[in-house]
Amino acid sequence: MRGIPLRTIMIFCVALTIFLHVYADKKKIIVFISKGGGAHMSAAQAIKDYLAPEYDISIINPFIEITQPVDPIVWWTNGKSNCEDFFNSLNCSESMNSIRLLCKVGAICEGIIHNNIETLFENFFLKTKPDAVILVMPFFNGILYRVAQKLAIPFLIVSPELDTDNYCRNLYNPTYKNFFYCIPLDSPEVRSKFKQAHIPDDRVKVVGFPTRASFLNNTYDVPALKKEFGLSDTVPVVSVLMGGAGSRALMRYAKRLAKMDFPLQVVFCVGKNEAIREKIESLPRDARVSFTTVGFTDRMNDYMAVSDVLIAKPGPTGMIEALYSNLPLILDRTYKVMYTEYINIDFVEKNEVGVALRSMKHLKKTLKRFIFDTDYRHCIKDNIACLELPDFKTNIRNLMKEIFALPSSVSSLDCK
Repeated sequence: MRGIPLRTIMIFCVALTIFLHVYADKKKIIVFISKGGGAHMSAAQAIKDYLAPEYDISIINPFIEITQPVDPIVWWTNGKSNCEDFFNSLNCSESMNSIRLLCKVGAICEGIIHNNIETLFENFFLKTKPDAVILVMPFFNGILYRVAQKLAIPFLIVSPELDTDNYCRNLYNPTYKNFFYCIPLDSPEVRSKFKQAHIPDDRVKVVGFPTRASFLNNTYDVPALKKEFGLSDTVPVVSVLMGGAGSRALMRYAKRLAKMDFPLQVVFCVGKNEAIREKIESLPRDARVSFTTVGFTDRMNDYMAVSDVLIAKPGPTGMIEALYSNLPLILDRTYKVMYTEYINIDFVEKNEVGVALRSMKHLKKTLKRFIFDTDYRHCIKDNIACLELPDFKTNIRNLMKEIFALPSSVSSLDCK
């Protein structure tokens, strides 16, 4: 058998050297998420989209990989569930009072066992040796700040929400020079939420909404997409999105939309709530109305591209992704909403990029105006186009370069 040619060996060695040089020097960044909200997962994916070419990005759910030893729900269910799962079940059932109670109890529990949680995170960092940590969820803020400061790890809180109150919980006058509090927009309403934490101005960075790269594409072949999705090119399309967990609010809207007396195509995004799909599809409806159900998908940008209007819960993800898609909004305000979502409703109405629906009896009238009043719809779209949203992609890249350029960004983990 003939040996491998010397030239081939040399090319392989050169390629291997280049590969090792490029990837060995990559800084390791851990992004902490919770599956309790679509905003957290979307934000983490956006960060990975924009930073992965230069950095080694790991997306970690601490409720699963770090804090289970001190999670009371894990104890009570013998490992079958955790506090995050419990929160999700309450969120799907729209039990807002129970959610508020759970958050209060959780905050008390965190305060009691914070030393144990800090130890778990510290041990995790000593094992994984990250060069920076990014938090996109409103949990463990103060704990991570203290651990990151102790180990000299750069720490960023990146809030995907306008209401940043929860994201600065347990923070007070944070002076660690490698800590940054990143907000989506600079406005008095946003800043008022964290003033009480006395976060210094030089620790605050306006970076924009962490929106996934797929939503920055403004060129779509809409007829081709409609054909792929089985949608008519001549009938208006309304998408209904009630969070990644698929709230039962979907059924309330399905029952109303089934009775519309004009041609309408409705796309229901059921997320992870597959149990509701069959219920929606089996609803009797007017002959002029068709239903399409979509499970958890990474093609939400394509579904928004074929839609004429989006009906959504007033959370940050659907709202911002719709704005990047130049899609008029109807925010659900017919039921109790999370207290963190009121600022989103105010933002939409103040900028006239959509409306908040406060009663189901107004759904038909509101929908017909969005679909059939051409002047009104164009006005809404023009208002969306006029919004000046910060460039998250550029800002987060520049911020990471700034952080790693600082001499103090060398972690004490390197010395252990």
